[in-house]
Amino acid sequence: MKIKNQKIVHKISNEGKLETSSPESFGWYSREDSGWHHSEYYYVDHQGKKVKKLDLEKEINLEMNVEDERSGTYYTFFVGGKDDSTAPQPKCFSQ
Repeated sequence: MKIKNQKIVHKISNEGKLETSSPESFGWYSREDSGWHHSEYYYVDHQGKKVKKLDLEKEINLEMNVEDERSGTYYTFFVGGKDDSTAPQPKCFSQ
């Protein structure tokens, strides 16, 4: 994944998959790595022009979060409403 203007550039296919050759630590939420807090999401047209910025509060939803022994945290997310989720949200996001 590329970083542009201190933000991660995610390119998600029409099938909704993000495939990357970035190292495993890339995208983890920590001070040492790139982190979730550096992400913005947009719909783009076929030429790659930004059409709409996605609202992180309304249009990006978390399915789960996981921590490992490296004290890193990663999230599985999707674009859609909470009703589109296939897994229950963590309690901290349900309150």
